[in-house]
Parts: sequence; C-alpha cells; structure tokens
Amino acid sequence: MRILVHSGFFATTKIHENRGGEEEGYILTTSSRLLLKDSSTSLTTTVLAMLDPELITPWFSLSDCFQGNELTAFETYHGITFWEYGKQNLEFNNLLNEAMACDSQLVSLIVKNHKEMFEGVASLVDVGGGTGTLARTISDAYPHMKCTVLDLPQVVANLPESKNVKFVAGDMFQSIPSAEAVLIKSVLHNWSDEACVKILKQCREAIASTDKGGKLIIIEMVINEKKDESNNQLAETKLFADLQMMLADKRDVSIALTVIASNTTAATFLATISLTLSSLIGAWLGNPSNNIFQSELVYGDTRPSTISIKYLCLLTCFLLAFSCFVQSARHFVHANYLISTPDSDIPVKNVEVAIIRGGDFWPLGLRALYFALDLLLWFFGPIPMFVSSVIMVIVLRYLDTNSTPLHRYRPPESQMVKRVGDRLSEAAVDIEELLVR
Repeated sequence: MRILVHSGFFATTKIHENRGGEEEGYILTTSSRLLLKDSSTSLTTTVLAMLDPELITPWFSLSDCFQGNELTAFETYHGITFWEYGKQNLEFNNLLNEAMACDSQLVSLIVKNHKEMFEGVASLVDVGGGTGTLARTISDAYPHMKCTVLDLPQVVANLPESKNVKFVAGDMFQSIPSAEAVLIKSVLHNWSDEACVKILKQCREAIASTDKGGKLIIIEMVINEKKDESNNQLAETKLFADLQMMLADKRDVSIALTVIASNTTAATFLATISLTLSSLIGAWLGNPSNNIFQSELVYGDTRPSTISIKYLCLLTCFLLAFSCFVQSARHFVHANYLISTPDSDIPVKNVEVAIIRGGDFWPLGLRALYFALDLLLWFFGPIPMFVSSVIMVIVLRYLDTNSTPLHRYRPPESQMVKRVGDRLSEAAVDIEELLVR
C-alpha cells in the first residue's frame, strides 16, 4: 500500500485514536475512483486491456525497433499485425472494443458540456466508432440528429441499432457515409501520416457530398512540448501513450512497396532480354543460309553437330534465365498485392514467403544469364576471353551476394523514434483543453 499511496492511488486518513496511538486507514483518490466499475468515468476496462498479457509481452521485443527492425514489437512477438490478431482472437477483440467504449464514456461527459460543436448538425458519422457508445450519447443529447457508426465488420456485427443510431460495416480508407459532420475519436494516432491524409480525404468527400457542407470533429491526444512544459505529469502521460503506439502501430509500407516494384521492373526487363536473345538464337539456328557464317564465327570445333550443341547450350541458358526472372517477378507482384490489399486477413508470413521466393529466383536467373554470357564469349572468342569471363562471373557473384538472408535483413535505422511527438497537427481537438473549460 505504501507504493500505491506514494503514487497517488490511495490516501491515508486517521480513523480514530487508541492507546497505542492513531489508527490510520486508506481512502480513494481521484485516480483510484476511475477504477470503480459502477462509475460513469470508470476506466477499468481500459486498464485491463493495457495490462492484458497479449499486450504486455510484446514490450520485451520493443528493443528490436531501435535496431532497425521495421516490424512493430507486437508483430515481432505474435507474427501478425495488431489488427489481424484482433480479427483472429474474438476474446482479445471484445476486450479492445470494451476498452474503447470505456474511453468513449469519459469523452461523452466532455461532449455534453460542449454543445456548440454540434449546433446546426442534422447528421453525423462516427468513424471507427466501435460499439457506438459515443454515438448513443450524442443521439441522446440531440434527439434530432441521425448518427451513423462506421467500423470494421467484426466490430459492428450483431450490434443493436436504435431509432437515431445505425451501424455500417466498411473501410474508412475506401468510403465514409455522407453526413453533415464527421467525428473521428482516437483513430488518427493509429496510422502513419500518409494513411491519415487518406482518411481525411475520405472525410472531406463525405462532408462535400451533402448540400449544406459540414464540419470535421477530431478528438485526439496532441503532443505539444511547449504547452506541456508546465505540466510534467500530463506530458509524461502523452509520451507513454505515444510509446504504446510504437508497440502496435501499423508501420509505413510505402518504402517496401517501392523496393518490390523496382525488383519487379528489373526482373521483367531481364526476362525480356533473355527471351529476345533466345529468339535470335532460335532464328539463327533455323535459317539454313547461315551455315557458312556459323562455321566462320564459331571458335574451335566447327562441325555441324558441335555447332548445334553449342547453340542449344546458349538457348537453354537464356530460356532458363527467362523462366527464373518471370517467376521472380510473379512472386514480387504477389507480395505487392498482399501488402497493398486493405484490411486483408492474410498473415504476414505469407508476404514474407512470397518475397523470399522472389528473391531466390532472382539470383538463379542472374546465374543463368551470367553463364550464358560466359558460353557466348567462349564459343565466339579465344581462350583468354573465356578466362576473363570466368573472372567476371566471380566478381558478379560476389556483388550479387548478401551476407544477411533477405528475411533477416533489417534496415540501418528505424524511423519510429523520429515520429514520437510529431503524429498529429495542431488542428486536432485537445482533450485536456476541453477538460479545463
């Protein structure tokens, strides 16, 4: 109890005096009252969610984020993203939904005291509204307002609707139902800057589709180092909340998609070169009028059977290179599709396998192409040229080898730390300012 009293969760009070001195007891404080289940401001479910073993154990993998690991700590430990884990584990998903509903109850008290936000609004859509706790509070306070809750199918499935509150299953990156006001609470902090821009564009389209125009209401925790200097506890709370996002935040995959697209383009180009050379060799072999030139150009044994074997060896190498490059491009395109598909249930392991296979076919195609070039110089040139080509193949083999396997490679520097304190703009609604008012 000493540490709890020191931390401010409990306070001591004198109960009565006896012969041995004063007898002390413990009473609740403002902090501990937030854990009362029957309280309208209870945060019990939120605390239980934050202390759930499924969220605690990934903290032991957080150090990987500072060593160039682009995977989040949650993905490193569980092997899948935070959102995919919620889809596959119903109990964990329900706990998160209850925690968000618990947070919405606290925000509901703020909404009731700031009715100016909803003046003149006849319809509202709550983006990522979960189980609709906040939407129901708004609907009760403003009976004339039609509220729509947009969230993922597994969140809004089987939720009871009311007269003024309905639920829509969908993807906020694809479409948001039209309304005069769009409310986003505790959503933007989960996504990268690029993803936030996409979400806000969808919000603008949803508002623009109405004749009266409308407003965008954002409720988020904003990190403002200058304003938070006067309140160390508030600043610490915000930074710890942002650190929590590093644990399970969705990573930015734009760089990965760019690299995969570059590899796909290169593989397609080399496949085209290999197929072109194969076609030229096939045309050369199939033209009987070139027999005289074949015997003059080919170095060494010029018997027809030997020349045919040499050309067939070249043709085989180029066709093998073509096949490998096509397979490499195929797997890279597959990985690109898996990564860019929104809200897919595909495990990260499938993407990793596709990239590794594409990377395996790539060097095989290069080896076949290098060996074909080696044979080409040997058939049409002197022995010293063959020696030079062997040296070239060794050099290219060295340059093409990565000492670290592709699936274990980690970039030199992580960008996650740089994003701490720089996640949202000043335009977001600052909750603590609302509390002060």
